[in-house]
Amino acid sequence: MTQMLTRLRLGRGVRAVAAGVVAAALVGLPAVSLAQPIGNRPAAKKELTPPIPPAPTEPPSAPLQMSVAVAILAILVGVSMIPSKRGHQD
Repeated sequence: MTQMLTRLRLGRGVRAVAAGVVAAALVGLPAVSLAQPIGNRPAAKKELTPPIPPAPTEPPSAPLQMSVAVAILAILVGVSMIPSKRGHQD
């Protein structure tokens, strides 16, 4: 890991902080999995049923759906019209 950080040509302080963040992540990840009980899980109930969502009071209107579709289409066309900065290299 230190070889990778030296290749980045960062200052010593930045390398120390990056190494500390990586070390904390490597130490912290196993702690998350150890917090879960492994062998002492309670027995599952026999009658589990998924929750039933409430019925919608009224469906979304067609003009609302069409306006969202037109807005998404306008954004896509607008983004595709942004010129690239490569110029004559196309």
